[in-house]
Amino acid sequence: MVKKVVTDSGEDAKAAAIKKMKETQARMAKLEKDATEEQAEIIKNPPKVISEKKSKGRKQYEDVKDSKGVIMLRKVKVYSPFQTYFDNAAYSVSAVNGTGPFDVLPGHKNFLSLLLPGEVIVRTSRDEEKLKIDRGIMHVHDNTVTIFLDV
Repeated sequence: MVKKVVTDSGEDAKAAAIKKMKETQARMAKLEKDATEEQAEIIKNPPKVISEKKSKGRKQYEDVKDSKGVIMLRKVKVYSPFQTYFDNAAYSVSAVNGTGPFDVLPGHKNFLSLLLPGEVIVRTSRDEEKLKIDRGIMHVHDNTVTIFLDV
């Protein structure tokens, strides 16, 4: 007599996969909520002018900090003539110019650079935004990074 063996391994694996997927979705929802709260806080309390140098007409802004007190770039804006790809605070920006790859961190000196084809990486509190570019111009001034693409 042959005994028929029934296994639920397929059902068990499916249940485990569903459980893992739900746990991952819960973690992602929490991360998204935290990031949204952080962005709302930055929007709610934007950087303030702490002093104005009247002789040169320049303003100095208060540092933007995340919920842990880490200083961030006040504003990073990446856009082309018809689309804005990124417009928010960030920890750093990486790109490539004629001298090679470089990073812009809070407190970076002011400069202007032509960007070579490659990736621009904007690091935020929850992830990295990777943008493939053909050409662009980067302007860094007072913890603000502006990247003009397709010009």
